[in-house]
Amino acid sequence: DSRRRKAQELLALVGLPSGFVDRFPHELSGGQARRVAVARALALHPKLVVADEPTAGLDVSVQGDILNLMDALKASLSLSYIVVTHNLAIAARYASHLALFHAGAVVSGARDEVLRHATLARVYEVFLAQNFGISLASRAGETIVDDDNANNDTMRARFSPALTSMMTFGS
Repeated sequence: DSRRRKAQELLALVGLPSGFVDRFPHELSGGQARRVAVARALALHPKLVVADEPTAGLDVSVQGDILNLMDALKASLSLSYIVVTHNLAIAARYASHLALFHAGAVVSGARDEVLRHATLARVYEVFLAQNFGISLASRAGETIVDDDNANNDTMRARFSPALTSMMTFGS
């Protein structure tokens, strides 16, 4: 059947064995499920893929695997991505362009320029917290990272409404 063959080709493209075509979602790990999601996104041969938090809930090593896969597919399939994330470390590593949203303000442009010239003080605070686990306090005295629970889930819960970054990386 041509649909089954196409599904197997897509699974191979994202690094999964063709036998996964017969698996149910509950039989997949988080990383495998995310690879299947990437394969599904590629089924119609898009030139642009929009990904909302493509690495949320994954272990750090698996996050890297998924982002490296997306980066490799970008090159081999001439894809571009728009990725919505709260993780500035991911944006700083993979993005070619950034749009940072904070408290109604937007800073956008080439990644290096945005990170170099962003006037949003909280951007730097979040970046330090996410990358170095540094606990800072905002002007209002709000703790940015609780050292006892310094992980991305804690930070994401605190910063979702306040800071969002959108990045693009593409051909």
